[in-house]
Amino acid sequence: MADIQEQSVVMDIDLYGNENRDGTAKEYLDNEAVKTAFTLWLTSKKGEFIRQPTYGGVFDSILFKQMSEEKAEMIAFSIRTAVTNFFSPSIRLLELGVTPNYEQRYWEIYIKYENPFDNQVQSVTIYTKDLSAKDSVDYIQIDYIGDNLYNFCVIKKPSMGGQLLKYDSVKLAWLWDRYLFSSFNINTDPRAADIVEECNR
Repeated sequence: MADIQEQSVVMDIDLYGNENRDGTAKEYLDNEAVKTAFTLWLTSKKGEFIRQPTYGGVFDSILFKQMSEEKAEMIAFSIRTAVTNFFSPSIRLLELGVTPNYEQRYWEIYIKYENPFDNQVQSVTIYTKDLSAKDSVDYIQIDYIGDNLYNFCVIKKPSMGGQLLKYDSVKLAWLWDRYLFSSFNINTDPRAADIVEECNR
């Protein structure tokens, strides 16, 4: 592990505040570090970066404003500018899609990029309704129901940093941060009320 760290160029800590088994902060190197920093940057708000009050918040200006194709172009321009100014050459933008959902009033922003550390292509999808990053490769599917799901929630709750259980109308599933409850049905699960209470307390 020491040899890997000596050769690494970039390091970042887990944006969800996850820890290793020994209680130390979970760290990412090179490609994963850039991905973590990029996701945090995209979903941050102005003022969240210490000593850099004007950084972040690339989506703040679009919330609660009229949705249009012209606005979609402005969003895409803001993202391209941010990538050029703050993440070049660590990220090379390959594809950028900004799609409005007029009916439910949210933006879906799809970003595909290449990282120079290993020339690996990554993608991130962000929904501006709740400004939470949805990265398909990082979702952890949880198939538990009933007592098993409840016990899972009890065990994970201390490390969730206040994340709430919520229903994603796009994925048609219940999400708890990066955990996707693939078999959970709030109407039929015998421990549904306990599960919701435990996740959201």
